[in-house]
Amino acid sequence: MLAKKKRVKKTAEEREGYEGLKEVDCLGLQAAIAKRSPEEVNIIRYSASLATGTSEKLHELGLTESNVCLLCGQKESSTTHMQWQCEVVKAKRKKTYITQIDPRDMPVHLLHGMPGSLEKDIHTTYWGKNRAEIHTEDEYARVRMGLPQNNRQWVFKKP
Repeated sequence: MLAKKKRVKKTAEEREGYEGLKEVDCLGLQAAIAKRSPEEVNIIRYSASLATGTSEKLHELGLTESNVCLLCGQKESSTTHMQWQCEVVKAKRKKTYITQIDPRDMPVHLLHGMPGSLEKDIHTTYWGKNRAEIHTEDEYARVRMGLPQNNRQWVFKKP
């Protein structure tokens, strides 16, 4: 167990995209993957590996002339852009509560499919953000992030 924590810490320090990751929620990740199709599992694994071939990475390697997103044309096509900000991808995504969460409210490692351990403070999101720091407006999405409804009520009621 200690060796696993050291590997996670080292990875978080060395790899852009895993900033702030202290510990991986292995059981949560396994449970999420168990409910997915083989194609979805491959997408999750590919995303979590941070090996995505974005225009930005291809440009850094000198393989393309620019770092413009091939789908929407926006400059600086990072992995975060490709998965969360690209308007073409957003238009194709199924509408679920996760689409109502502002990506600025999620830790980078979670945006890339790597769930970290949960925070202990009941007044913050599961990853430690205070209500005042949150950009997400949808109250249902805020509850799903771990914040109490109206800053006091803990009963979960779907709208």
